Amino acid sequence: MITGAQMKAARALAGIDQKTLADKAGISVPTVQRMEASDDVVRAKVAGSRGAGLRPTACVGESLEERRAGVSEEVVKSQMMAILDTLGMQVISKAVQLRAVLAYEPAWAIGTGKTATPEQAQSMHAYIRKLVAERAPEVANRVRIIYGGSVNPSNASQLFVMPDIDGGLVGRCSLEADEFIGICRAASEAQRV
Repeated sequence: MITGAQMKAARALAGIDQKTLADKAGISVPTVQRMEASDDVVRAKVAGSRGAGLRPTACVGESLEERRAGVSEEVVKSQMMAILDTLGMQVISKAVQLRAVLAYEPAWAIGTGKTATPEQAQSMHAYIRKLVAERAPEVANRVRIIYGGSVNPSNASQLFVMPDIDGGLVGRCSLEADEFIGICRAASEAQRV
């Protein structure tokens, strides 16, 4: 799991000498979040993180307006292609060996308390895995794809048992011990299923 504290520290790295700040903060996995960023901005962030020797967690996801318009898959595909084109499948394959991560983080669920249903999240995770498989089938089953849209103790167990959801990108709840312990328990239980 990636925690809110890691995300806060990683956000501080944006647009600055990421390697120096990451070394000082003890972070090797900055989060490259979409947050209305263009594909070009994400390409630059992913390439910059990689160039600094970091392993970015690349987040993709749609806005509420895009979800309502029925274009979620098209938006996520565009975002994924920007990431895959920037890194290339050889790098993605190596990143998988290093336990790098992709995250589906619908913008409409960040910090809102709203979350995709387990079925919605599973559907998008399967779609992301399919996009990777179209370029490198051997990588698709090994890449970790985590969910980051208001994960909490109440929904974690339902999310983590889905076949294509490999964990959580935990924000606010990682800052509250009892809530974070509940999420960790859900993750542990999901591994046993």
